[in-house]
Amino acid sequence: MWRLPNTVRAIEPPRADLTARRIFAAGRYTPQKGYDFLIHAWAPVARKHPDWELKICGNGHTKQRLQARIDQEQIGDQTTLAGPTDDVPGEMAQASVYALSSRFEGFPLVLVEAMSKGMACVAFDCPTGPADIIDDHRNGLLVPAKDVEALSAALLEMVEDELASLLDFVLSVLRAFGFTEFQAKLSTKPTEKFVGTRYTSTFKDGAWEDKKAGGQAIDRLKSSTLKAAISELNGKGYKIYVFPDNDNHIHIQNP
Repeated sequence: MWRLPNTVRAIEPPRADLTARRIFAAGRYTPQKGYDFLIHAWAPVARKHPDWELKICGNGHTKQRLQARIDQEQIGDQTTLAGPTDDVPGEMAQASVYALSSRFEGFPLVLVEAMSKGMACVAFDCPTGPADIIDDHRNGLLVPAKDVEALSAALLEMVEDELASLLDFVLSVLRAFGFTEFQAKLSTKPTEKFVGTRYTSTFKDGAWEDKKAGGQAIDRLKSSTLKAAISELNGKGYKIYVFPDNDNHIHIQNP
């Protein structure tokens, strides 16, 4: 009996960092991968959101042309043509969005890998494969093939949907620790009627302001990534309240 080794490596934790302001792509620097499209689509997003970056891991004969496009768009500080990597899952763990800009594919396993890491995915509906993996606006964003403006709009939508990603992350961690009754609410309305009650804990400046039931419950999780996500929201001016003994929800109030 001959045994063939399984060359497919298991995709290990950690999951993607949904607080990371990084878009990631990986593949050969060839026309097929469409990185010229991706850089062109990324440029207006980069200018609008200077705290975000694009990292493309790979190698190939079009690297000089791609770098010239980056220089032409003047987005070099936010765009990196990194070399090839043996640890794509590790790179994915340091990003929040995966972009697939190919002119054509066979079956893009990299999209499946990105989804398994919890990344938000944006892809061209190129032949073949992306449409079999992405259900538009349900588990990712799918735009017409070679439509650079649509790809740019999809990237912008993902970048500006950072709050939703952070909320999803916060809730996923809570549920993983057994807090199954929590629900997220986003509101522009004042919440003064809840604040100061015995049920309320308020997160402010990296800590729970009132050590009441909500803050105590989440503090017991001892999750630094959860605290980082909540701190990120708080740093953007969102007010975070927890009502575990009352309405069983986290309330996020807009600035």
